[in-house]
Amino acid sequence: MKTYLTLIVSLLCAFSLLAEVKQRERIEL
Repeated sequence: MKTYLTLIVSLLCAFSLLAEVKQRERIEL
């Protein structure tokens, strides 16, 4: 169960990071 929770947390972190990068690119353009 702990590994499953860690996987979800890491996935959420990666997704938020990706969204942040996309927002920055949009602002630059």
